[in-house]
Amino acid sequence: MARPVISPMDVQPTAPETFVVLNQRMKVVEEETNALLNDLHKMAVSGPSMEQLAAKHPVHSEDHQSISPVQVRTAFVGANNSLWRTCETLVNRICRLESVIQTVKLNMFRLQTEKELNP
Repeated sequence: MARPVISPMDVQPTAPETFVVLNQRMKVVEEETNALLNDLHKMAVSGPSMEQLAAKHPVHSEDHQSISPVQVRTAFVGANNSLWRTCETLVNRICRLESVIQTVKLNMFRLQTEKELNP
């Protein structure tokens, strides 16, 4: 099911177009992640990991401190500063979603194991 990779040189997207596409995809992933979390709550999943997600991670990722994983900010000064902030925001959202998805996977595995051990 792998699709061929489209080389960025062939598409030649501009920074705003790239941001719009990434932002749309992130919104879809965030909605799907929230749906997974709601499903887990309906299955009566609880515990410290679920409580931490609800307490520490706001729905809007712009509400919390950005983490800068790449130390090349000096290359993005002046006119490109807003581009760098956008990049930081998207990276931060991706990191948060990876954390949420990993927690969901662990909870699903725990539920499946409990179900198999206690039929």
